Parts: sequence; structure tokens; C-alpha cells
Amino acid sequence: MADNIITANVVLIDENFLVDSGKITEINKESYNIKVLTSDKNTYSLDIETGTKQYMVNIKTLLRETIGFSKLKEGDTVHFVVKKTGKEKNNNYSAVKILIIPQEYFIK
Repeated sequence: MADNIITANVVLIDENFLVDSGKITEINKESYNIKVLTSDKNTYSLDIETGTKQYMVNIKTLLRETIGFSKLKEGDTVHFVVKKTGKEKNNNYSAVKILIIPQEYFIK
């Protein structure tokens, strides 16, 4: 039997995700990219693509609303999910899902 052969009825391949949060420090409207600084001082560059699910907490109702890229602001808190493929360079990822908590929420 060769080393690279698997005999099985079902093979599940688990995907590797990164979940984190931080403050938006930079927004590039031409390339639809944001830079996020996390509490442990890591900086991530997130590409916001057409398939990225984008949500924002409505500070009056506290309900989640679907938003577009134009609603993102520097200083807002973002929770994000990215899929790690192993091909990323310079902490640049394609965002799967983001949730924005506007900075106005913390000023109440």
C-alpha cells in the first residue's frame, strides 16, 4: 500500500478559519480593503469581496443589519471571520463575514 492512499467511505476535510476582532485603522475604497488592529497588536488586511457577508449592529435597536462597504468607518470595531488557505501574504485575507459595532455605540 502506498503512503498517499486513503481507503474510507467518507473523508471530511476541515477548513481552517481565523476569528478575531479589532479597530478599523484604514479603509481603501478603490481596492475594497480594510486594515484592522487587534487588541494583541496584530494588523490584518481584509479584502471585502462581493461574497463577504457584511453586518452592522443598529445602535438603537441592537439588531444586526446588512450593510455595504460605504458604511465602514475608521475607528469602528469589527469582528471578522476569514478562511486560512496557507497562501496568505502579509496577513492579507479575504473576509468571509464581518460584523461592525459603530464607535457611537461606546459613546452613549
